Amino acid sequence: MRDDFDGAALGPEWNSLRGPVDGLVSPRPGKGGLTVRLSPEPLTSTGTPAFVARRQRHLRLRAAARVRFAATAPTQEAGLVVFKEHDRHATPALTVDTAGTPHVVLTTRENGVATRLAALAVSDSEVVLAVDSDESGYTFRVEDGTWSVLGSIERSYFSTERAGGFTGVHIGLHGIGDGAAEPGEAQVRWFEYTPRPAGHREADQL
Repeated sequence: MRDDFDGAALGPEWNSLRGPVDGLVSPRPGKGGLTVRLSPEPLTSTGTPAFVARRQRHLRLRAAARVRFAATAPTQEAGLVVFKEHDRHATPALTVDTAGTPHVVLTTRENGVATRLAALAVSDSEVVLAVDSDESGYTFRVEDGTWSVLGSIERSYFSTERAGGFTGVHIGLHGIGDGAAEPGEAQVRWFEYTPRPAGHREADQL
């Protein structure tokens, strides 16, 4: 289930928040790939951020995307997102530190509190970001020549009992800027959503 974004529009499986995002997220017909223009609207806002995602339909799966983004400030990021609602999500994303070194950071958001679980320096501004889901929870990885584990969160983090709501979990892409005149944009080469059979070991595929 791979999307190279080579059509004129996103497919119906892709959803946004509180309105269309055609001006922020758009395929590149004839070239392939998806452009995500950074928006100052964070995922925690009640506005319409630069965000598209598809519903998680399988307990066991891998979702991955090849993302290229050259951030110019630590306030800019682009990458994957596992999204329950505006105040409960997890984002493995490309950014830079204060010295301008490219990093992939894993951040969770719960009840008004953002927690950075990991920050890993990478050698390039293009990486593969991945999340694996199974009965125990979600494990986040990055491929920058070799695969590295960023961190994990338990399944109950996104459960209805803990998180409330009824919309379920979505997995997709996001880009957050800082309100600068030139907020920048990320290029997503492809996105894959791959169901996994019972008994599958994610480590066997790394």
